[in-house]
Amino acid sequence: MLIIPEPKHMHIGQEGTFVLRDGIPIVLPQYNQADFHSAKCLKRYMQEAAGITGVIEAHNRVDRLKSYILLLNLAQSPDHIRNEAEARYVASLRPEGYVLEIAPDRIVIVSQDDCGLYYGVQTLRQILNNVRNGSLPAMEICDYPDLCVRGVMLDMSKVPTMETLHRLVTDLSEYKMNHLQLYIEPHMFRSRSHPLLSEGTGAINAEELMELGDACARVHIDLVPNFQSFGHVARVLSHPEYAHLAEDDRIKFCLSPAVEQTYTFLAEQYDEFLPLFRSSWMNAGCDETFEVRDGKGKSAKLAETIGTAGVFFEHVEKVMALARERGKETMIWADQITHGGDPAYLDCSLQLPDDIVYVNWWYDAEWDYAAKERMLEETGRRHLFCPGTSSWLRLYPEYPMAKRNVRNFTAGAVPHGSLGLLMSDWGDYGHLPGQSYYGLLYAANLAWHTQSDDDERFDRAYGLNVVGDGDDTFVFINRILSDIHDKSRIDHEFRNVMTEVCFYDGLLSDEWVDKADPGLVLWGGIDRSRRASEYTDPGRMGEVARMLGEAKRAFDSCKAGEWRQKQLYDEIGYTLRLLTFACRKYELIQVLKGDNYDADQVKRDMNALLEENDRLQETFKSLWLRSARPEGMGWHLARFDRVRDDISLTMERLGGK
Repeated sequence: MLIIPEPKHMHIGQEGTFVLRDGIPIVLPQYNQADFHSAKCLKRYMQEAAGITGVIEAHNRVDRLKSYILLLNLAQSPDHIRNEAEARYVASLRPEGYVLEIAPDRIVIVSQDDCGLYYGVQTLRQILNNVRNGSLPAMEICDYPDLCVRGVMLDMSKVPTMETLHRLVTDLSEYKMNHLQLYIEPHMFRSRSHPLLSEGTGAINAEELMELGDACARVHIDLVPNFQSFGHVARVLSHPEYAHLAEDDRIKFCLSPAVEQTYTFLAEQYDEFLPLFRSSWMNAGCDETFEVRDGKGKSAKLAETIGTAGVFFEHVEKVMALARERGKETMIWADQITHGGDPAYLDCSLQLPDDIVYVNWWYDAEWDYAAKERMLEETGRRHLFCPGTSSWLRLYPEYPMAKRNVRNFTAGAVPHGSLGLLMSDWGDYGHLPGQSYYGLLYAANLAWHTQSDDDERFDRAYGLNVVGDGDDTFVFINRILSDIHDKSRIDHEFRNVMTEVCFYDGLLSDEWVDKADPGLVLWGGIDRSRRASEYTDPGRMGEVARMLGEAKRAFDSCKAGEWRQKQLYDEIGYTLRLLTFACRKYELIQVLKGDNYDADQVKRDMNALLEENDRLQETFKSLWLRSARPEGMGWHLARFDRVRDDISLTMERLGGK
């Protein structure tokens, strides 16, 4: 059986099957709203997978039924049923866990809470995908999560539509994720007290967040408010009306702890934002506060007395107080402790109230994970681990790195007492949403079952249950596209030959087409005077072209209707075209390095690139608007404009206009 997450214990019997038939009763002996929702989900899954119509009923006794599906939440069941079930199942049950038993005359799902019953139904849904004609083999599954928090953090800079967010909530819950954060900078929330900040941004509003919170509650997901409260507020500080809040008037990236109005601003935002969430937590961000750490901004005088670490944690303590007044406990990013190497930050962190939660993020596969995890463990504070999908700043997610990143974190989660895992999906390059799902569910698998170690099995389960292609075509293509990006990294953890050749290398210029692209300009230590095409060679790019050809042939062999996810199918098709474009552009760059080339052929090649660039731009725009609001795509479309300008300028310089 191919199931995500992989169950802890599964035994498939040698004899006997349960055959689904129209009219099969789905029995809730006694129920609440959550259990009824689980039953309705199961009824829908049976219809979709096997064309079988179930009937939801409430029976006080099931021994009179010849064949049935029993959904038994021990917290809701009548005494006589609970007593009987507890004698058989209770020793196997854990919080959020379930026992699923399939026998020739019955299917029984038993849990001790609402979410456990829902998760048992999700496992049964995937079993239905594994069999034909509604004939299920006898088996027993005993399953429960290793980590309490199994979450996703989605960057709202891509401005997803509400339809996209609601679909994400459903999809995450179906793979037993229970925590969602929407990464929000102040301009991404439409507030009544500061309306200027969200003008023209497509920002999410209060009612939309309340509706999303309702949807999350129905499927046992904790929607946690995430609001950047220190750094990453450049859009706010770009407005003259808010510039005085900046720590450094030159950089304008962080709020200043030395400006009292900073806390008035945050209090007003929290007053509108935090009541929209039922969660007891708030993520206040506070990562990458470089201006404060440099000690040269408005808080420099204060830093002379208490150090930059003291300035940082004094601000965090004020933020915590604001959140506590509004009924929330605070979590912050842990990079000031784990990344900076200054022991003063670890020392100061020990002075914070005990209810702080540290979120330890890192996205590269190479890091001293164990040392950083021990560092947080020694603070005595709760903590989460935060890997990433490695999809940002790339044409396709670099999954080999993302998988190692997730596995490195989950390996230490239980030994180091982590609350759980928060898988991040950043939007720095405007990647399309379907491409990230593989990474999100890979994290879901390991957050539930940290010892699950068969990646090939996961791939097959993903192809069957998520894509629905049935023949592992997606698995094959996904591996090739991921490997292409893994093999074309440059000198920086987020740099990639394919991305930069496609959008940044000029055909003739030795420098980038645009060195100030907001998707890359923040990353330090990057040599912007050297084209990415200089980091590879025709042999390596020839191997990429060969791999790409294999992926294209596999893609051409299937049809959109064969994949359950039409959006993903179209995104893969677009990505294959985009990578092909990058290869063709690289070939033309190599030709133009020499003096002896066929000018007419070069002209034809540049015209072909120009036309394909415009087609790709239109395809990207169409795909973006299926899942996101138009306000977020402007600077992503601008990349195609810059490529067009570079090709046109090159044609003029070569006299090929």
